[in-house]
Amino acid sequence: MNLFLLLLICFTPLTSQEIDNKPSINHRLQLIPPEERKALEGFFRRLFYHADFSYTLFGLKPMGSIDYSLSHLRFPVFYKNPEQHLYLMALDEKDWNVWERCQHLFPMEKYSFVKVEKDHSFGFFLVNKEKSYAVIEKNLQLFQNLTGKKICPRTLLHMLCQGQLAYSFSSAPYSTLYHKALGLLYGYGEENVQVFIKRNQLLQTLSNLPLDVKNLPSEIARYLGRTETSKRPAKSPPKIEVASLVSELKKLLDENHFVKGTKKDNPFLPIKRSCFFGSEEYAQTQSLMESRDEITSLIVKIYESEIFLETILGMLTAP
Repeated sequence: MNLFLLLLICFTPLTSQEIDNKPSINHRLQLIPPEERKALEGFFRRLFYHADFSYTLFGLKPMGSIDYSLSHLRFPVFYKNPEQHLYLMALDEKDWNVWERCQHLFPMEKYSFVKVEKDHSFGFFLVNKEKSYAVIEKNLQLFQNLTGKKICPRTLLHMLCQGQLAYSFSSAPYSTLYHKALGLLYGYGEENVQVFIKRNQLLQTLSNLPLDVKNLPSEIARYLGRTETSKRPAKSPPKIEVASLVSELKKLLDENHFVKGTKKDNPFLPIKRSCFFGSEEYAQTQSLMESRDEITSLIVKIYESEIFLETILGMLTAP
């Protein structure tokens, strides 16, 4: 969509808009009790604060998610403030229940917005149906291998929109296929996805060996400190094998890192940039960063707008 047209749509007073001859977004919001409207405002602001959600809403990503995990709390690298993490988990859980009660007022055609739960984790997934379908269709064999079924792209999209693909295949023996499918749906690019998978494979191999982490390069030791381990073998592997694995992983970590996904550095930007493992040198990464930077000012305007909730719901329910 033309950026100027998108700006015009987003900031046209929504009290006068009609969506498919239905009542305006503002009119529908008036049907919700004031304190629940306030809860929805906070809920969607927290979601929009995460770049994954806002980029998906603007069509820059096929899918975005905001994930919470109790199991990650023991790793300080993930959450430096576990109390804040627990508070946000509880708050978003509570406000999702508010959304469930009133979501019938805001039917979506272009998007699917679902909550997915598994074990000690849950997340909110926003799926751009058109963009996600294109990824699934292009990589149909990958998704069929992941599910173990010869099913068509439409059925796979339906499964994704129902939350049936998220988390379900995240553990072995599906983890490599899952990470590739997820990375492509998150719009990280084929090359970045491949190096992420390679990094995980090398880390997992090393983590299952009886190694003294203190003797490893510091950057590798940090990664191993947050990698799940299986039963360690009783017999130590040959030193040359370990040295080869460490050398390969160190080279990969030297050439790739967590990319901020932007060429700009604005510490006052009121949104949380989503990072992904890869390299700025890849053409796909360059293109991704440029497209995100083009939309940043519009994201900030919407985030700071007095009609934020009306605008977001208008975009989500657009035909």
